Amino acid sequence: MEQGKYPRVLIVNQQSISKKNATGITLKSLWDKWPSESAYEIYTDPVQEGLYRFESKCIHQTFLQRVARSDAASSVNSSVKKTANGSASNRSLKSIIRQGLVMGLDSQTVHLSKEEWDNIEQFQPEVIYTLGASVSILKLVNTISERLKIPVIIHFMDNWPEHLQWEDNPFCKSYHKSMLRYLHLCLQKSNLGIAISPIMAREYQNKFGIEFGYLMNSVDQASFLCSKANDEIRNYVYAGGLHLSRWKALKDIASSLKNNGSAQLSIYTSDQNRQMYEGEFGGLPVVFYNSVEHEKIMEVYEKANVLVHAEVDNPLLSGFFKYSISTKIPEYLSTGKPVLFFGPKSIGLFQYLQENDAAFVASTTEELNDCIQKIQKEDLRCRVVNNALKLARNNHSVQQAQKNLHSMICRSCSQR
Repeated sequence: MEQGKYPRVLIVNQQSISKKNATGITLKSLWDKWPSESAYEIYTDPVQEGLYRFESKCIHQTFLQRVARSDAASSVNSSVKKTANGSASNRSLKSIIRQGLVMGLDSQTVHLSKEEWDNIEQFQPEVIYTLGASVSILKLVNTISERLKIPVIIHFMDNWPEHLQWEDNPFCKSYHKSMLRYLHLCLQKSNLGIAISPIMAREYQNKFGIEFGYLMNSVDQASFLCSKANDEIRNYVYAGGLHLSRWKALKDIASSLKNNGSAQLSIYTSDQNRQMYEGEFGGLPVVFYNSVEHEKIMEVYEKANVLVHAEVDNPLLSGFFKYSISTKIPEYLSTGKPVLFFGPKSIGLFQYLQENDAAFVASTTEELNDCIQKIQKEDLRCRVVNNALKLARNNHSVQQAQKNLHSMICRSCSQR
């Protein structure tokens, strides 16, 4: 592959890069410098929030497939969660059945029209890039790769080959078995994979027998650096969703704050999350605020004395997130504000932050109380913040991630 050349990449995913969620933000940062004429995106999720600079097409699907991924389906799912057995965190038969139907619909083959095939062939892609994590997408990627005789690069952002988020759903077993079947067909057409972290890259290189590189979630560090932190620690801030049982861990943090002083926990989240979970925080020093667009997230970070992230020790979820690192962590590390992480020791994020002494980390309420007391000490805060800034600079530079993506795609194309 000629140095400096950008291969023509066909990006195939369920959702478009333009979607304004964590995955969309991550993909936009990675692909930001890729020439628009050298990328073509197709996606299957009709819920889109604006166009990205690449040529991008939502491909044709059956009526039932469109319904399964529509706003209406998402609304039904949220309603199910709110009414499940009187608690937002419990499962219901309706939710299990709906998930089963979605998995069944996703197992259907997506057939490209003649016009869609003509557009792809006219683009003349040299490689396919995908996040996988879906039977229909893996089927589609395999079909395109076979027809055009081009390699596949799968970017694993979670541990979905081993775990999904719905292990308690009886429909999951057959769906996951089908997913693994098409994953291995795609891997037969791969000479290189991308992982979300170094430890995942090592594990998957051994597991799948092909070369793996890694791209950690990355940011432009300078754009997230806040003004000097206030020495008085009064405002702990969490910005994000309360799903995946994170509200339980945040409730533990709020209880610890109540027992250790006068600080409050400020939670910036969606109206939907407020309706579902705000009632769980009665009597605690918690204030809820409306979530903000990512373009305005610095206004939230500036108000924080401590930035908070939390996960729960849930056997149905911890395997899925075993090696992944939340999208917001590189942002937190870049702010110059102390970070508090409360979650299980078994997940890679806990180990990553602890080994680099880049955050105050706790896995039990006793450790949480200890962290909140340590955060009050300026010398400890300065040490941890300096380590966090160094870690962000060394491991989470978006400029370096973009170079690494280019290098890996070039290497894959040169081995065709």
